[in-house]
Amino acid sequence: MRKAAGLNQRELAERLEKTQSYVAKVELHERRLDIVQLVEWLRALEEDEKSFFAEMLKDIPKAKRKRG
Repeated sequence: MRKAAGLNQRELAERLEKTQSYVAKVELHERRLDIVQLVEWLRALEEDEKSFFAEMLKDIPKAKRKRG
């Protein structure tokens, strides 16, 4: 998403008010994002969070409820 937005790591880091190494660690899966941080990333990338989550939820199977 960062590359599609035309940003390098430094530019995204500036938007997030973080360091370039923070962005690199997330991209290398050395650091995880919590939900709040993910929303910050989406906003920094000018992505619509609602569309992002709607798309992500499509891939998660719905749990079956037990009736009883």
